[in-house]
Amino acid sequence: MKLLNDLMIKLNLNCHIIEAHDGIDILKSIIDDQRSKNYNIKCVFSDECMEYVDGSRSFEILRELELYKNLRPVAKVSITSFDDENYKRLILDRGANYLLTKPCSLFSLEKVVKDIFEI
Repeated sequence: MKLLNDLMIKLNLNCHIIEAHDGIDILKSIIDDQRSKNYNIKCVFSDECMEYVDGSRSFEILRELELYKNLRPVAKVSITSFDDENYKRLILDRGANYLLTKPCSLFSLEKVVKDIFEI
């Protein structure tokens, strides 16, 4: 979280980082943001291993809501310590736009953020 915050400052991106404690919290935050028509959430960084609903499952649900309930799409970045290629494919198939493997470097994180924010 600190690495991401430091990167946002370095890139001069005026972003507020919202911390979610699990996949359900991610979904609630995005749905609440879009119901209020704020559209402040542009991307989601999620650890794959979380309580209740893991990161890729929350992305799968989010992708379904984007497709069938007209939620505005957000970029989805999964961060995992799993290095198995089949598992990585599953994460991407469930809706992650980007996949970072722990420990992720500042360079790889910066590359993803620049791509998302088109800088």
